[in-house]
Amino acid sequence: MRQGLYRASFYLTDPRTGLMGDEFGRGVVDIRDGSIRGGDSNYYYAGTYSLDGTKLDATIAVTPHTPRPLGLTPFERGATLTIRGTADAVGIRCGGEISTSPGDGIQIGLTWLVE
Repeated sequence: MRQGLYRASFYLTDPRTGLMGDEFGRGVVDIRDGSIRGGDSNYYYAGTYSLDGTKLDATIAVTPHTPRPLGLTPFERGATLTIRGTADAVGIRCGGEISTSPGDGIQIGLTWLVE
């Protein structure tokens, strides 16, 4: 896995089928030395990760910095993401759970941009 800046795309997972739904958010994250930091126009992300070969485990707090109408995403009041995935030289594919939305899952695609 390369350290640096990544483009992040967020997708909800259908709890009945486990299939990935439509993209509902985009942002950027800086991933390096066990730390994840980033954000988008409404939220900032802060967390930690561990890497074992190509296997990634992470816990990320998603916190609003700009007020939004309720009901648009599972993050309006903040949430914690617990995710697992695989990493390679060009990106990371991961998925997991959203603390404020039990039963719903999230998939995240990260594409490396620059160190």
